[in-house]
Amino acid sequence: MLDAALVVALVIAGVAIVAIMVMAYRMFFSQSLMDNSEDDPWTEPLFNALAIVAVLAFCSWFNLRLIGAPVSLEMNVTGAIVPIFISAYLLVNVRAGWRRYLLAITAVAALGYLATDMGPQGVYIHVGLWILVVAACATLSYLLAKGDLRQALALAYVSASLGMLFGGDVLQLVGYTTYMGVYVIGIGGLMDFVFLSGVVAVALIASAHYLVAFARSHMAARQRA
Repeated sequence: MLDAALVVALVIAGVAIVAIMVMAYRMFFSQSLMDNSEDDPWTEPLFNALAIVAVLAFCSWFNLRLIGAPVSLEMNVTGAIVPIFISAYLLVNVRAGWRRYLLAITAVAALGYLATDMGPQGVYIHVGLWILVVAACATLSYLLAKGDLRQALALAYVSASLGMLFGGDVLQLVGYTTYMGVYVIGIGGLMDFVFLSGVVAVALIASAHYLVAFARSHMAARQRA
């Protein structure tokens, strides 16, 4: 039976993921969050975000086997494969520069490798260290983008997802040669640190950007008054 605190934490995490995906959807595929010209600008993004979360939650039950023996190596659909495909899409469609992408991915991979460790149940990372890595990723991506919000968001998602995937999962596997059994990359599915790293990094940049924009508009309104 699940502990009450764990249930509350899972509910909060689920609500946060939906909110972040609404923000990301409107950022990439709709108008600005500050645009209130439509009668109900949140209905479509909220519905799409809920649908995406439902599909990802379902897909998190499935793993793709890469190697069968002597160690069974698998990749979780939601925890690893989905972030890889999203990152590939952003790499092709958001021209932030290959050097910037490579620098950001390498930096996050190094931090991810240092912050993670291998245990009996696979790779684990302390929440505090994970937050620091994601925050560093978001900061670096914003600086590399030089004020271009769309590039900053793409850099943050790609570097956080692929960086944590390589540094936190793949490199840990390479160094753990005595492990025998089943190793699943992205085993946490919807709650895996690879999947969440990209989502949270995007949310940090978007939140900071719009908080600053709101503060500036509020100050400008007060000065005019």
